Amino acid sequence: MEVVEPGHIYKLNNLKCNRQIHFQFHKDPDIHNGKFLDGPSCQEVLRMVIDRTKYLDWEQPWDGNQKILMHLRSAIALFESRALLKKIEKDQLSIEDVDLGFDGHLKLGKQATG
Repeated sequence: MEVVEPGHIYKLNNLKCNRQIHFQFHKDPDIHNGKFLDGPSCQEVLRMVIDRTKYLDWEQPWDGNQKILMHLRSAIALFESRALLKKIEKDQLSIEDVDLGFDGHLKLGKQATG
């Protein structure tokens, strides 16, 4: 991996050939003096890696894949926790008004029953 622009633009090594793939994250113009980059969030990349891990497990099952999935999901939860806390700090969210699910915790869309 090569860092082109810290935090935003990278060149990723290709596994099977001697070249790099360009990858960039979203850059918010409100935070970066009007500079914008189109790209995904860390959470979206983690969702992609989760899907890839599930596929690899289907292709060649391994017990460790479940631990990988748990840690990737935890990373998404931590990113989202950070976003929620920032919204509360900026008075953009009254978390006490957010709908609760059947379990008494924040309702997060699709929820398993039981």
